[in-house]
Amino acid sequence: QQQHIQPKECLQWILKGLCWNFNTKHTFLCRSIFVFVFCNSSKMAESTSLCWSIFVFVFCNSSKMAESTYMITYYPYHNGQNPLHSEGSDSQTLSYLKQDTLYDSDRKEEFEYRISEWLEGILLQEPNQGNVAIAIVPGHSPESPPNFLHAIVDGIISETTITKTLLHRISKVPKATSTGIRCQALHEQTIAITDPESVADKVVYVIDDIETSGATLRACRKLMMDAGAAQVKLLAVGKTDS
Repeated sequence: QQQHIQPKECLQWILKGLCWNFNTKHTFLCRSIFVFVFCNSSKMAESTSLCWSIFVFVFCNSSKMAESTYMITYYPYHNGQNPLHSEGSDSQTLSYLKQDTLYDSDRKEEFEYRISEWLEGILLQEPNQGNVAIAIVPGHSPESPPNFLHAIVDGIISETTITKTLLHRISKVPKATSTGIRCQALHEQTIAITDPESVADKVVYVIDDIETSGATLRACRKLMMDAGAAQVKLLAVGKTDS
């Protein structure tokens, strides 16, 4: 049933929606707003230019809006020039964990416990855990050892019916931290699902240790969707501050 929406009321809801989207770090509402504005643009003759400005804003920024849920904001080292990547900070701790150079056992245990609590709170809220799978973004090389997330995930799902789906590198790619190259297509070509049938019709969580551009996570999401996943949700322990 078609309803007439007042331009002022429509714009108020759009702005509220945008603010909510930024706060909760998801894109589905952004897309809903995109469709909402498009479908109602003909009803907003009094505010056509503003309507299309918002339309273009959402369209152009949808890829920049956070597509993942993350635990902490990660501040890069920047050759020691970033004061937010300080001694004892969460960013430094996560960086050490990623590089497997965190030798303070108490600090390592405390941070991994926080990650486990955060991730457990997300996974265990799923009503049908038997239809849930989780996958961890692989390293940059086929020879890269499993990172710290594997032990955390294994501990969480050991007493549930959630399954773990393995992703692996087919071929080596340069580390983005050294080259600055962050290309989704490159990751799509060099990552594979070990058992594609394990994600069919499932809700799949894909988790990375640190997300910067999101290219690797988006590539993994596409691989999962192509393999028949019903839905793919992206997670990152740390999301790089832009």
